[in-house]
Amino acid sequence: MRRRDFLSFLAGLAAVAAIPAPARAGSLEDGEAAWARGDLAAAIAAWEAALKAETDPTKRVDLLLRLAGAHRERGAVDVARGYLDQAEATGLLPARVANDRGLWLLAVGNAPAAETKLKAAFEAARAASDPALAATAASNLGLARMALGRPDEAGKAFEASRLLFVTLADDRGRADALTNAGLAHRRAGRLREARAALDEAVTLFRAAKDTLGAVDASNDLGIVLQSLGLDEEALPLYERALADATDVRRKAAITANLATVHHRRGELRRATELYAIAEAALVAAGREDEAVAIALQRALLGAPDLETYRALYERAKDPRVRAAAALNFAALYYEYEPGTAQRLTAEARELVGGVGATAWRADFIDSKALAVQGKSDAGMAKLKAAVDALEATRRSLSEAEAKGFRAEYAKVYEALVEASLGAGDTRGAALAAERMVLADHDEPLIPADQASTDLRALSDRQSWLERELAGASPSQAAALREQLGAVQSEFAAKVDELRAGYPHFAELVRTDPEDLEAVRKELPPGVVVVQPVMLPSKLVILLYRRERLVVREAAVTSAELTKAVYLVAKSLRAADTWDPDWTKAQCDKLGTWLYAPIADELENATTVVLSATGVFRQLPFALLRHNGAWLAEKAPVVSVTHVGSLRTAAKPFKVDAKAMLLVGNPDGSLPGAEAEVKAIAKGYKGATVLVGDEGTRDTVLADCTGRTTVHLATHGLLDAQFPDKSHIVLTGYPELIGRLVYREIPGLGTWLDRTRLVVLSACQSALPADLVSGFGTPPMAVNGLAGQFRRAGVETLVASLWSVSDEGTMALMTVFYERLRKGEDIGRALQTAQKALIANPTYAHPFYWAPFIVVGDWR
Repeated sequence: MRRRDFLSFLAGLAAVAAIPAPARAGSLEDGEAAWARGDLAAAIAAWEAALKAETDPTKRVDLLLRLAGAHRERGAVDVARGYLDQAEATGLLPARVANDRGLWLLAVGNAPAAETKLKAAFEAARAASDPALAATAASNLGLARMALGRPDEAGKAFEASRLLFVTLADDRGRADALTNAGLAHRRAGRLREARAALDEAVTLFRAAKDTLGAVDASNDLGIVLQSLGLDEEALPLYERALADATDVRRKAAITANLATVHHRRGELRRATELYAIAEAALVAAGREDEAVAIALQRALLGAPDLETYRALYERAKDPRVRAAAALNFAALYYEYEPGTAQRLTAEARELVGGVGATAWRADFIDSKALAVQGKSDAGMAKLKAAVDALEATRRSLSEAEAKGFRAEYAKVYEALVEASLGAGDTRGAALAAERMVLADHDEPLIPADQASTDLRALSDRQSWLERELAGASPSQAAALREQLGAVQSEFAAKVDELRAGYPHFAELVRTDPEDLEAVRKELPPGVVVVQPVMLPSKLVILLYRRERLVVREAAVTSAELTKAVYLVAKSLRAADTWDPDWTKAQCDKLGTWLYAPIADELENATTVVLSATGVFRQLPFALLRHNGAWLAEKAPVVSVTHVGSLRTAAKPFKVDAKAMLLVGNPDGSLPGAEAEVKAIAKGYKGATVLVGDEGTRDTVLADCTGRTTVHLATHGLLDAQFPDKSHIVLTGYPELIGRLVYREIPGLGTWLDRTRLVVLSACQSALPADLVSGFGTPPMAVNGLAGQFRRAGVETLVASLWSVSDEGTMALMTVFYERLRKGEDIGRALQTAQKALIANPTYAHPFYWAPFIVVGDWR
């Protein structure tokens, strides 16, 4: 007996439906045939006729259980219970009776009791050596665990069921188990696995001519495809399932799903028509609460209508449907009668226990009602409670399920930002904005699995080696240094493993607003830290100065801003194929969102420090424009990845020529890079210069030791799909001895122990690898080459975000080092070099002057 998730948005609703009078007498086989084609009324008629004629006690129990299952499928749970009670009273087929009782308990919403009963049924079936019943009970046990919110345990039960059906060569049973496994994968957010399971289930059901099974599996598969954004593939599945379905509930469910496809395609009229068809069918069948649930979805498509929501609220009788209707009614009514709106939210909480989405929606409505009444403090408290309840709800959902109400909960965070600003609480507004960014990343955060355990072990090992190295003799130090480098490289590789397995890991190691607030008073005068935070419908920009925290907003959606950043970055990576005027216009456009709202705060800034994640990592903020000027012309712009870079430096950095290593054109293919380092060396007498075939891996590493400045002018290759292939080219390339490999760079800390500044005069050396392949297709979240040197302990990097021009780079680096020699800090020296190129018509396009950024301590 199957219980399918064919009404996901009406799950748990149970209403007694009138069963049509039997069309004709029948037999067990007639009932089975009718069941397979989805004609439940005919199946019931056939089995009732067979029951009247049957005298064998065991066969009568079999028929009683079949009738109980058919009535349960029709929603007639009270009728089903009567048949179950009759079967149970006989004492026959106890394992089957326990299985069907468990399914009935699920249908009436008692999942804990259902789990207990189905586990007993499974054990009884195994004890009786009945693998077919054991397989069925295992599958149903999985459904109970799904209802209890334990999809991973449910998945194990479904897999056990599938394997049993395979041994029995029962394709129909295997299809059932696959359908249920697809549900478990979907609930756990494993959409591709869900798609594979349901694809196979549909094929098996159709081969077995099980129309009912194929309809349910097709409907579930359509839901998964929609979650993957494949609406066009879902549409024909829904249409075929609708044509094959025979009962009202299935037809209504599939019609409603078709309506969501048309809604997402912007075909609101068609979506409204389909919802109306589903609602009318349910009303005609006497399923009023299910009809109200459909009507609530239809109402959301049009303009908010107070009277419509009032009528739906008054029609609803089922607790869950009435609670949803009460909240929709209250969401409109609070402006007119805030006290009545609060009574409606209280009723909704009482009806469903005040948990989940009901809790945060009710708190949100209450906060608005209190604000209307002038009770701002109480309203703020409710708004904060709404955010807390929302985040608790989000942690209980899969990624796929959370997408369904993302637009709704964004409004709650944005309301908290606005209310905090209105109350003069800029710090509260900043934290609310950041909470929105992290709202989808609460589970898992840092996973408690083998990867994180390994990180702790490696960290302990690194600490021990560092202590040993501090007291080692010269003969011991070399071996310890090699071991320490290997541990540091392994640690970095393990972090990349976490980044690859947990897409939101980067957000968890960002520079936190609370950390920024903690060091704000340590910022030097004139330094402004800028942290952009994208919300779905707006941009929030947080500014930290020594004197104050400032929050500004820009009216731009995250989708619009992301696309604009990508297009500018793409144009700069291919400057010879894009119109320079177009690029300038796009920088003006970005400036209206990212620069203009904070221009007054940057007017007298000595340094602008960018703390950013996500798409902003591929955009040099120096090229933002406002009032016809580049930001680079106003102030130095630098980037930080951790709060330590913001603390006041004990001693400003100065380049020491005798502690300087310059490496250029080690593979012989970049004569411009060789000329670049020779030009730099003219201003730094005593610097070590390695050009051409002098730049072998062993020579470079040996000469790095004790250097405070290392400049590498060569090729850089970053491969996001295969990080081990990423490298910096040295002499001997393409052999391995001619590469400084991505994975080994973090382990160079013992060679770079005195190095304060590394300049990577190479292509895309600052670009994180997850941005290499372009907009919308992050391949694997691994660090960029510059990030690997940060992992090795280097405090300051100068690196590029796109492929650079030999001539432009030489011109920029020559001025950069000249200004360093004259005492300017690293950030100011790069700005001076950028301004020099802007003033030169040959290099005025940002392709030439904007690729290089300072990462880390700029002083």
